[in-house]
Amino acid sequence: MRPGNDRVVGECWRFAPEQIDEILVVLDQIEGTDQPGSANLYDRVVTEVYRLETGVADPADAERIGIAWGYHYSMPPERDGFVCVVAGEMSFVRWPVSS
Repeated sequence: MRPGNDRVVGECWRFAPEQIDEILVVLDQIEGTDQPGSANLYDRVVTEVYRLETGVADPADAERIGIAWGYHYSMPPERDGFVCVVAGEMSFVRWPVSS
């Protein structure tokens, strides 16, 4: 995921407030963020979160439920040979499912 205006379908997890610091340390390790001696693979960012509802004709009408941390790829993905995934039905971006 990179900064932009598309909406990306995903999961939003909630954790107990007293666990957040420990969880972020582990997620940062998994995502390659702020690791000593290494350039970031992903950058942790704050992003707006919306409820995905079927039957909503315009994604702009989706209910905003708050903010969450997410991870953006830290460099232009084209440098690594990645191709942009274009928004499809309901203007949401979904990773293609293998058949």
